[in-house]
Formats: sequence, C-alpha cells, structure tokens
Amino acid sequence: METNTELSTLIENSMVEIETAKSLHEAFLPFYEQALDWNKQAKTIVVTDATQLTEMEQAREARLALKAIRISVENRRKTLKEDSIRKGKAIDGVANLLKALIEPTEVYLQEQEDFTKIAEANRKEKLKIEREQLLQPFGITTAFYKLDEMDEETFKVLYSNAKLSFERKIEEEKKAEEERIAREQEALKGDKRKTIVSALQQWHEIYKDKIEFIHKFRDEIEQYRDQIEAMYQTAYYLRNLLAASVSIETRLRFVLNGLDTRLKTRRKLNNPVKKKAP
Repeated sequence: METNTELSTLIENSMVEIETAKSLHEAFLPFYEQALDWNKQAKTIVVTDATQLTEMEQAREARLALKAIRISVENRRKTLKEDSIRKGKAIDGVANLLKALIEPTEVYLQEQEDFTKIAEANRKEKLKIEREQLLQPFGITTAFYKLDEMDEETFKVLYSNAKLSFERKIEEEKKAEEERIAREQEALKGDKRKTIVSALQQWHEIYKDKIEFIHKFRDEIEQYRDQIEAMYQTAYYLRNLLAASVSIETRLRFVLNGLDTRLKTRRKLNNPVKKKAP
C-alpha cells in the first residue's frame, strides 16, 4: 500500500529481525493510517469567519481524534519498550550465566595448553627480579635492559661495569667531600687567626694606657730597688728584734712570778698562825 510505504521503509532500515519488524508494522500501522486520514480531513477544514461554527466543530473533532491517536501510540511505545527492556535483561542474564559457566574452564584449558609458555614467562620474570635486585644498590636504571632475555655472560659484564662505576663514583664523592672539609677547615683556621689578631688589637687599644702605666711604674721601681731592699732588710731586723724582746719580757715575768711565790711561802713558814685559848 502506498499509505504505509514510509512506515515500512523506516522499519526495514532499522535492521531489526524479521519477526520484530513484522510486530512493529502490525502494532503501529493502524495508527499510521488513521493519522493519514485525519491529516487529509484537516486540510479541508478552513475557518475564515466567526460564523463558521460547523467547521470549528469539525476542527475540534479532528484535533481530539489526533490527540487520541498520539496518546495510543505513546502507550503502545511504552508497552513495547518495557517488553524490549525486559527482553534485553533476560538476554544479558542468560549470556552472563553461560559466560560464567564457560570462561573458567576456558582459562584452565588455556593454561594447560600454554604450560610451557607460562613456565618460561615465570622463569624470565623471576630472573628479571633477581637481576634487578642485584643491580639496585648501584643506582643503575634497569628499564633500558632486557634482563630477562640477557645471557649470563652479558649480565656478568653489566654487573661488573655497574659495580666498578658505582665504586668510582663513591670514591670521587668521598674525595670531593674530604677536599671540601679541608677547605672549610683551612678557611676556619684563617678566620680564627683573624679573630685572635683582631681581639688582641682591640685588647691592646683598650688597655694601652694601663700597660704604659705599668711599664713606667716598673721602671721607677727599678730605680729605687737598692733602697727598697735596704728598707726591707731593716724592717726584717726590727721585726726579729721586737720578737726577741717580747720573748725576754715573757721570761722575766715568769721568773719574777716564781720568786714572788717563793717569798710568800717562806713568810708563811716563818710566821705561823697562833691558835686562840679556849
């Protein structure tokens, strides 16, 4: 039919299954034909005057008819879409069930099939890790080397060169550090010498007058050294003489006290006390 050519073409171009295309055609074809009929009738209704009440009523009837068709199309679309969604979920569920059933066994069989490849890959990975750990202390970037594929002799050469280069670098850094410390110590010594000299200069400026006074006073003392020594000898003689006189005085006082005591005793013996008569 010519009236459903556009609808049929649209469904065919959607590339859906034949049964689905047929179901869509049957579901929406009646609405499509009704809409075409009402569109034709609507074109014949032309209102140009307020007295055309019949045409106005016909326009209302056609509008309500088209509205009813539009609502019916929307309801049918929702029903088919919901069924399509449920169908899609059911398809996904069935497919996931089958995948869960198949994939583990497929992986297991792949492992059995590739046993030699997997063992070789594991061996290379283990070898790569071991060699990376051996080279790690030397700070070498292993990303540029295929350590898992390198033969043992080549790796030994690489290891030896890396170790030698690392030790040379450490020695150079040590030497550079020692030289730096020596420079700093030398500079520190120079700074200390400068500091001491500066401090001495400052001290000399501060005590310059006092030092000059001491030197002058020492010179004056040197001039009167003989007189001072003679005065010292005299003072020493006088001190000894005074000490001796004090000692003689003490002895004389002791002798006099003894004589006085003897005289008192002798007087008592020569003049006894007489007893009174009863």
